[in-house]
Amino acid sequence: MGNKRSDWSRRTRLVALLSLCWLPRVQGADLADLAAVTQLSRPAIYGETANMPAGRGFDFTVVVVRNAGWQPDEIEAAIRETAAIFLRRCGLPISVDRVLTVDLPDDYQELDEAEEERLVGGLTERPAVLFVNATTENHNAYSYLESWPISRAGTIWITRDAPTVCRGPLLAHEISHVALDDPGHSDDLDNLMSHRCGHSNLTNQRINTELSERQCARLKRRFCVDGAC
Repeated sequence: MGNKRSDWSRRTRLVALLSLCWLPRVQGADLADLAAVTQLSRPAIYGETANMPAGRGFDFTVVVVRNAGWQPDEIEAAIRETAAIFLRRCGLPISVDRVLTVDLPDDYQELDEAEEERLVGGLTERPAVLFVNATTENHNAYSYLESWPISRAGTIWITRDAPTVCRGPLLAHEISHVALDDPGHSDDLDNLMSHRCGHSNLTNQRINTELSERQCARLKRRFCVDGAC
């Protein structure tokens, strides 16, 4: 993304920035359009799990880099599609604990690993989903397992490079990695845990969102309180 400032300058400014604004603004008037994401665990939204208690499920924090180009409706759409996948395939809910926002300088819109560490260094709420612009690794989406001995453990990263049609499945894919504490992938191209989003057959382009009974059983053990949703 063009020439960057010196490494020392970039990191000095990032430390100064985060020391001033972390933790940043918590879901307020400027993110009113995102307020609906906190309601995702309520069965009335999807109607497929009518006896599901509100507030149960895989809980996570959302962190939005506000000047990374994400629009509130894009984020909400991705989270709603993720919720629909888990409800439809396994009858499992997700819920967002809270939404945090942070502004980064324009020359921090392509993050390297050291900058990722600084960005989440003061974030105690895990797991967390971060909506960012891009990274130096050029991944659409990726995650760090909670068992990994690194400061980014338990974080999920969704970039603007992720195709719109894949954002929900990619988020569900990465949540599954973190929830299962498993970096493995499925060889089944229709499975959510395939190594890629989308594949073509002879007639159409298909987005892989399937989950097996075994995968659902493993997810339920992590998603649900005492095995009950």
